[in-house]
Amino acid sequence: MNEQATLFGDPPKKRRARRDPRELPNWKRERDIGMARVEANAEEKWTDMAEKVLRFFAETRDEFSGWEITRELRAMKLKTRSERAMGPVLARAAKRGLIAKTDRTEPNPLAHGCPSPVWRSRIRRAS
Repeated sequence: MNEQATLFGDPPKKRRARRDPRELPNWKRERDIGMARVEANAEEKWTDMAEKVLRFFAETRDEFSGWEITRELRAMKLKTRSERAMGPVLARAAKRGLIAKTDRTEPNPLAHGCPSPVWRSRIRRAS
């Protein structure tokens, strides 16, 4: 296929290989690609502060949801391209043993009530 630009625009985009419709998608791979993409596009200052707020919540609360961290970041006037970048922040904290996902969700008031996982602290300090 000729990759040169045409008289009227850019070269045609390469087509993705078609997947057999009977084959299930590799959801873990696609999830990881999506999380890496959103993390790469997140503002560094936003990510740093999200990790600090998450750690504070984990040290002072038994349970919390990611939307509560996002609410705090909004109150601090911190923005990023997509607040979905909270997913990789939470996943990293879980891998480090700071938090663990419960089997419960709660409505996310920042996203039209979509279910938001409830996280349990694994490092809560006694008051």
